[in-house]
Amino acid sequence: MVGQTKVFGGIDQSADKRRSAVTLAEQDAAFSHLEELVTKIPEIQAKDSMLQRAHEARRIIEVRDRTEAFRAEINHYQQTIDQALRAAKAAVEIDDADEEARCLATVRMYTELHYTRLAPLQRSENELRELLKTTELDEHTPLESYCLTNEEIIALQTELDSFQSDYQKTYSYCQQLEGLQPNE
Repeated sequence: MVGQTKVFGGIDQSADKRRSAVTLAEQDAAFSHLEELVTKIPEIQAKDSMLQRAHEARRIIEVRDRTEAFRAEINHYQQTIDQALRAAKAAVEIDDADEEARCLATVRMYTELHYTRLAPLQRSENELRELLKTTELDEHTPLESYCLTNEEIIALQTELDSFQSDYQKTYSYCQQLEGLQPNE
């Protein structure tokens, strides 16, 4: 009869033993703790939203900065090309073939660099456009105001994870306790 439950008069005696092992005070404490956790849910949801906004703002800033860096790089290449073309034209006017060749080599090199950066710039601009289109962040609020330090993010994530773990354990325990309650 090992592993089997004895049932006499409709009462599951193994459940009765488990019920008696958990005192009424322990049950009250578990349900009270669950109630406390439930009252904290709005606060936890607000903190989770703050963390999500911080991640979203950080991502948009990252893509924005990368896009600006690509633009600056391409602008620098274009300025170098323009200067080299002017220098090549001046070299032709003074009949300096060596200087003209150097300037045209510079034009070719920077033109190639310019074109190799266009596709990454376009991808980055498209990604930024999509992020801005789908964001729920207030467009009139600077993105940086949503950001949190790494320490704040870690602390907030730790708090959220701890709450979730505590809530799941407490909720599961209370469900088990309810299963041990005698049917009325």
